[in-house]
Amino acid sequence: MSKPLAHDLFTLIKSLTKTEKRLFKLYAARHAIGGKNKYVQLFDAIDRQKQYDERALLAQNPSLRPLDLRSMKPYLYDLVLRCLRDSLRDRSAASRIRYQLEKCEILIHKGLYAQASRQLARIERIAEDEGHLLILLTILDYEQSLKVRAAETNTLERQTELYGRQIAALDLLRQNIEYYHLFMRTYYLHVNATRPLSNADREGALSVQRSPLLHDDASPLTSYGQMMVYEVQMRLCEIMGDRIGALKYARKKVTFMNSTPGYSERHLYEYVYAVASLVTYNLLFYLYAEAEELLKTLKSMEITSPRLRVELGICRYHCELSYLRHSGQFDRAMQLVPEIATFIDKHRDEIEITTVLDFHVVFLDLAIKHGDSANARHWLGELVSNRDLYRFSRFVDNVKLLTVIVYFEARDFDALESAVLSVYRYLRKKELLFGFENILLQFLRKLPGIAGAAALQEELRQLYTELEAVHDTPEGVRRNFQFDYMTWLESKIRNLPFVDVLTANIGRWRQEKHEILRKAGVEIVEHNAPPRTRKHARAAIDTPGSAGDAVQQGR
Repeated sequence: MSKPLAHDLFTLIKSLTKTEKRLFKLYAARHAIGGKNKYVQLFDAIDRQKQYDERALLAQNPSLRPLDLRSMKPYLYDLVLRCLRDSLRDRSAASRIRYQLEKCEILIHKGLYAQASRQLARIERIAEDEGHLLILLTILDYEQSLKVRAAETNTLERQTELYGRQIAALDLLRQNIEYYHLFMRTYYLHVNATRPLSNADREGALSVQRSPLLHDDASPLTSYGQMMVYEVQMRLCEIMGDRIGALKYARKKVTFMNSTPGYSERHLYEYVYAVASLVTYNLLFYLYAEAEELLKTLKSMEITSPRLRVELGICRYHCELSYLRHSGQFDRAMQLVPEIATFIDKHRDEIEITTVLDFHVVFLDLAIKHGDSANARHWLGELVSNRDLYRFSRFVDNVKLLTVIVYFEARDFDALESAVLSVYRYLRKKELLFGFENILLQFLRKLPGIAGAAALQEELRQLYTELEAVHDTPEGVRRNFQFDYMTWLESKIRNLPFVDVLTANIGRWRQEKHEILRKAGVEIVEHNAPPRTRKHARAAIDTPGSAGDAVQQGR
């Protein structure tokens, strides 16, 4: 057995749950000879190891001979998979249909064509109802092979009928594949698009938007296709900066999946992410009631698949952390970070790299808000040392700018001066040096020359005014900033903790978002929190005080 295959056996065994290991031993007992089973012995020996080491395995188990291992390891690997196949065959409709299809193959092989025909007719209906088109094509193919087995079905009319059903199934399958390809185009555009959108990215989004699959009244023909329409439209809205549109399509997708009997169970992976997406968009508009109900849905789910348990865990953590941040519960959010970080480290190979990067950026954001310089430097180091970071411009741009914020907060002005120059060169090279970034970096570059707290106070107010003027313009600021630079600057001017200013502003932001939704005709099912108007925030910034003293003294 090759080294890669030996490693595969090790990782397969390590992936098993306690229940699955117990089931395997019962399954393997059928292969015991003379009361002994070397396969179970080898299974246990490998399971005890933390890393696969064949020399140690042989030394600790003298009854296992080197020559025996060559044949035992591949057989054990196959035996474990056969056990899992048998134990999992009733877990989903697809596995149950495939199991019934295997029985049909046996009946055909034994020449029991009438029995096989009745079995095929029964599972064909199940496959159609469940939308398993590939399996349906296999069933129809078997039915065609039976046309010569019985006089009543050995007719051209019967063959023509089966042919028509095969073509119809192929058409549905083809359309599903086209919808999936449309989704993947949108997905990669969403992940890699620059902010603001480059001409190429904008044209890519418009190209997807023009697809007949999204506008043809005859499409989609399947529930899967309809689900993909909502997903693609939601992501297109996000790419184009239309968060209200994204919220609407996220709601449509979840409503559709809930209203289609059995659909959320059959497409559990998509359902988990649909619910998580809807939580995210609810929180962007401070719609706490709906977000809380959706969180309850995620927490009530019970999933047996190890892979889906990881996906569900990530979605739960993402939604819970987002809820705590958007509702101003920053202390609880910080307490949750170590638990999430441990989960991510444990399942790193099973989690998409963009998801890992997203979480690490959020951890960095939270540390800065709490004024925790040590944690901020830690998460900044995790991001910068991740080689995959530089594959995704949206992360690099954010992290580059957050680097200067971390050094500013830590009062490390030597490192800050170097970082500002590095970020300036990077953004200019990438043609991403827009109004907002340029103004911020110019201020940080002249920071060492600002003498006295009063002068710094005035410079900070001037910086706020300049940034506010360009903040909402398309050419002034990228839309995907996760860090709230304006509130951070407000906290510096008022000499208050960042989290205190954020918490005080949430009521105002919530009212403003809800007013936007009302004007767009979007349903809101909860009351607003007491507002804090922009006028009040502006007045607080314009009021002289001791703001900036701590920064100046630190320098």
